[in-house]
Amino acid sequence: MLRARLEGAVPPDVKADHLWFEQLDLWLSLEAYGRLRDRQRQDHAGAVQVIQAAVAALLAAKS
Repeated sequence: MLRARLEGAVPPDVKADHLWFEQLDLWLSLEAYGRLRDRQRQDHAGAVQVIQAAVAALLAAKS
């Protein structure tokens, strides 16, 4: 469900870069957040900071 929403929010020309889109989908997934919290023992703020930094880098790469 989350991927379908992301696919609808990202413009087709940007989504055509499959490697970029897959990275964005991964970083915005509940699995990424869960791994940061559970396996890497990040608190909520730390997990959010890691995800925000990764997504910011992806967005900057598209600018």
